[in-house]
Amino acid sequence: MQDKILNYTKDPLSAPDPEVEQWLSANLNAPEADGLFESIFRSAPRIDDQEGKRNMLQLLDSLGTKRHRGWNLIGILSLAAAVVLLAGLGLYAWRLSHEPVQKWDAEFASYGHTRDITLPDNTKIWLHNDSRVVFPDHFKGKERTVYADGEIYAEVSADPEHPFIVDTQGAKVKVLGTTFNLNSYASGGKVALTLLKGKVEIDVPVPDRELHFSLEPGDQLTVDRNTGEYAQSKVDVASFNLWKDSRKLYFMDRPLKEIVMELQEAFGTPILVKDARLLETRYLASFVNNETLDTILDALNADGKMRITQKENTYYLYPNY
Repeated sequence: MQDKILNYTKDPLSAPDPEVEQWLSANLNAPEADGLFESIFRSAPRIDDQEGKRNMLQLLDSLGTKRHRGWNLIGILSLAAAVVLLAGLGLYAWRLSHEPVQKWDAEFASYGHTRDITLPDNTKIWLHNDSRVVFPDHFKGKERTVYADGEIYAEVSADPEHPFIVDTQGAKVKVLGTTFNLNSYASGGKVALTLLKGKVEIDVPVPDRELHFSLEPGDQLTVDRNTGEYAQSKVDVASFNLWKDSRKLYFMDRPLKEIVMELQEAFGTPILVKDARLLETRYLASFVNNETLDTILDALNADGKMRITQKENTYYLYPNY
């Protein structure tokens, strides 16, 4: 039927195919028509000439008058006059014109801060330290997709018919009803995912291939997007500490320049790095027991590559080469 409808829309002056008209009458408002019209919309050739536009409008008017008096033909005509018409556009545009247009919003958490939001489907998301999420004012289609950069904690509202998708720098986390922690900063090269409840699948593009993983509660996965190396381990979900509940500091493959900014926000104390070469040193660490700033800096300097001094209320970090 798809080929017949596509051929029908390619030649607006051809005689109507009774089988096509019958199918349109019976199925135009049916859910199974969505995929068909999308396919026609994508594959239809361009019609740039005015004569072609007039022919297509005549076809739409004919179908609307004969089969669906409820079609909003004025809206279709206005749309066709404003844009370069695609063959078959009217068939699909009519459906789209009756659906609310999605409006997208973005929420952001600055360094040293967290914030929580509730999405239109009642999914709850917490943002941590220079993180953001982009989401629509309502979900439509078969998937609930949002875009994230940074670290988020999510409690996804269950909806088996509409999987929840988090797209983060090309990596896609697919969940149904799930609780998880995702760390994926554009400035870093790694994706870290910890699953606390439910089940998730994640696809991560790496050089020359795409990696696919399925996680169960207690699984913790880290993938290096630059090399394709990954590690998967188990964590104790019952004792897993969450930064959303109190001041928790997680540095997942973060450079010192970002860590210093976060520590200054968290402790309200100036930290000056006296050699730019130190700023790009990357760390993988977490501090979840209300450690002091001295303890954190000492831990970051476990390899002895820095010399740390304090004068009055300011810390100074020097290279110890």
